[in-house]
Amino acid sequence: MAGVLRTNHVDEFGVRQPDGTTHIIFPDLPTNYRVRSELTVPIYTGGRVDALVQAAEADGRAAAADVDTTDADVRLVVSQAYWRLVTARRRVDVLQRALDRADAVVRDAQSRIDAGVAPPNEVLSAQAQRARQNVQLIQARHDAAIAEVTLDRLLGLPADQAIEPTTSVDVPIEGAAALVDVDARTLVSRALEHRPERRALVERAGALRAGAEAAAAAVRPTVAGVAAVEPARPNSRFVPRTNQWQTSWDLGVNVTWPLWDGGRSRAEQAAAAAQAQAVDESVREFDAAVSIEVRERLLDVTAARAALAAAGEAVAAAAEARRVVQERLRAGVATSTDVLDADVAWLEAELEQTQLTAALRLDEARLIRSVGDRR
Repeated sequence: MAGVLRTNHVDEFGVRQPDGTTHIIFPDLPTNYRVRSELTVPIYTGGRVDALVQAAEADGRAAAADVDTTDADVRLVVSQAYWRLVTARRRVDVLQRALDRADAVVRDAQSRIDAGVAPPNEVLSAQAQRARQNVQLIQARHDAAIAEVTLDRLLGLPADQAIEPTTSVDVPIEGAAALVDVDARTLVSRALEHRPERRALVERAGALRAGAEAAAAAVRPTVAGVAAVEPARPNSRFVPRTNQWQTSWDLGVNVTWPLWDGGRSRAEQAAAAAQAQAVDESVREFDAAVSIEVRERLLDVTAARAALAAAGEAVAAAAEARRVVQERLRAGVATSTDVLDADVAWLEAELEQTQLTAALRLDEARLIRSVGDRR
């Protein structure tokens, strides 16, 4: 530190010398300059410094765990947006194929009418069915465009940036299959070990306990070593005082013992301990929620797999039924209405298969997030 101090004038004090002169012992120096460099080293703090360091380190680890939590959430959100885009594109493909089939039915119905073997209402029914499928296709393209814009935003890309997915919805997420084959208790244990949210809670509880220890140490004696160098003009440690820069130093040990603080340290200790206990309860609640969450995600993936297998059988059956009805129509024992009904059943089966496939990918992503794997 450095400073300038201006004082009032004083009468100079001196001693008369034998030769008739006066030796000034205390001169009138109203302007005082002072520079002091001081170093204080804690020798004993009753554990307060160590507790504060531990609390700060625990807070730092908790903050790092918060960053990991955000990273995991971002990965899950981006994965969900990606699979929505892939699903929307797949739905467009399915509806486009259905529209192509509807065009073929319209042409076939028109040919039958021109040949005089079918009433005019058949082509009208086929055109109505084609129009409904075209409406669904337009809506699906709109949903795909919205999904693409959403993924652009999440990736920090321009809103008009085109995205071409490279992973098909039929490809399982890496590592998800291995998780499904693991026992639920093992996955729960892995989740409790790897989930950054739990790690952040545990570290914050440790920081609060260290803070409570630091508060308790506030009433303990502290010992500190002090070393200082002080240039000053005038320097009051030198007699007589002169209007010159003179340097002094000091070295010592200070002992401080706050005997009474009105209960402040005890209150701070109790508050920190109560907060740590509350965080411990949050950890236990989190553990219970994770146990349920992991099991739910396992059941979701298992059910989605079973439903997808059934949907695949439904698509195959619907395609075969449509082929049979088409053959019957050519043989003259079925109507175009039967073909339209078969087309609708085939379309619904394909859309359901697409939705279930996308749902399975999302369930796999959620399972990975629940377990805490970084993928």
